Amino acid sequence: MAFPEAFDKIKGALKNAKGKTIDGHLAVEIVLNDEENAGIGYLEVSDHEVRVEPYDYWDHEARLIGRADDLVAVFSGKLEWDTALAQEKLFIEGSLDRAMEVKKLIRKPAGRKPATKPTADTDAPTKPAPKKTAKKTVPKQVADIPSINSPTQEG
Repeated sequence: MAFPEAFDKIKGALKNAKGKTIDGHLAVEIVLNDEENAGIGYLEVSDHEVRVEPYDYWDHEARLIGRADDLVAVFSGKLEWDTALAQEKLFIEGSLDRAMEVKKLIRKPAGRKPATKPTADTDAPTKPAPKKTAKKTVPKQVADIPSINSPTQEG
């Protein structure tokens, strides 16, 4: 994916982001480090307004670095932030605390409803479950158990 396309997707994913949860001014540089599609942009929150632009930002507090596909997945909520860090698909330089503020701006995609078990067809007749019966075992009488020291009836 080319840099302009990737950055447009990141910008679109953050289009409705709410900067109300960000304290003060936040400036983070976003670095797409694909060999053939490298580029730099920035994310800025000022007065609770979120701006994302494909330009260099010199006065940033942190840098988010990764491949275009991975950063698009992170910003669109398809790849969890913490998972991307653990799998080394997202790297942070600079202030870790300020970079982690960006996580607050990422929306989770509308999830699918959890799968439910299929219900039985209500029109189909149901058979009662078979009754389980326990086998009764009769303990052997002590007198019936041959002893090592007792004589056998073999003759």
